[in-house]
Amino acid sequence: MSIEKKNEVAVLNMLKKDIVGSVEEKLSKMVTEGGLHMPENYSSANSLNSAWLALQGITAKVGNDYLPVLKVCSKDSIANSLLDMVTQGLNPAKKQCYFIAYGKSLNLQRSYFGDLAVMKRLNDVKSVNANVVYDKDTFEININEDGSKSITHKTNFESLGTDIKGVYCVINFTDGTRHIEVMSIEQVHQSWKQSKSFVFEKNGKIKPDSVHGKFPEEMAKRTIIRKASKMYINTSNDSDLLIEAFNRTSESEYKNVESVVNNEVESNQASETLEPEIENIPETKREDTPESFQPEQEINADNYDEVPY
Repeated sequence: MSIEKKNEVAVLNMLKKDIVGSVEEKLSKMVTEGGLHMPENYSSANSLNSAWLALQGITAKVGNDYLPVLKVCSKDSIANSLLDMVTQGLNPAKKQCYFIAYGKSLNLQRSYFGDLAVMKRLNDVKSVNANVVYDKDTFEININEDGSKSITHKTNFESLGTDIKGVYCVINFTDGTRHIEVMSIEQVHQSWKQSKSFVFEKNGKIKPDSVHGKFPEEMAKRTIIRKASKMYINTSNDSDLLIEAFNRTSESEYKNVESVVNNEVESNQASETLEPEIENIPETKREDTPESFQPEQEINADNYDEVPY
């Protein structure tokens, strides 16, 4: 092993010990104080190791270059992203979450599978299901006397592949009740426009090479599950720490409604005192990191054997 390689490994090990160690300490304190209950069979150590391996292969665009997020992002934002991950009981190895850099800030984002995993952690949730309504389907929304919704959805094989006109999510609770959330495709698209990802072209059409363009059904279901989950989780009596982490992760994916995300502002907000000094880590070329994320995109689907919705 070359001296340069040994130095790189040594710096990474020191950084891991510092960041991961601080996350494990905070997590242990939250569990000990009774503010957080971890899911059964969930290993925070395994998830942190998986995340650390993933972070070493993720790059962020700086100017015309792609640099390792461990070099670009503040140590504070890396630690907070990892803490939010384990607080929610997520594991990147199971495609439940992924990391994206905006400026010097590293952000955790949940996938479709991650949303389902978090919802199943909540008290009284039996199941969560989402379905797409196609143009040729028969779909009716009934408003009951108590104000709750019930739906009638009839579809057939010929409907598959036709235009999507809506999507809905049903949360079934252990007491037999349910919550139904419905969105038209126009509402779904409006939600996508608030994403920090650049989903739409200037002419208003969805980019065909984006995840949303390639997998509109799955991304629409992800959107409605996110909306239904947010409505329920903020009225549940579960752990405040879990709810805070859930909301932080959800909000990190969307633009501030008041203004467009500005990388310069985010850079100025990043902690200066906790910046990791890892100048010795060589720049990672894009072709060397096939699973890298680009800061202007939600995810590069071509880089995955299985798309992490």
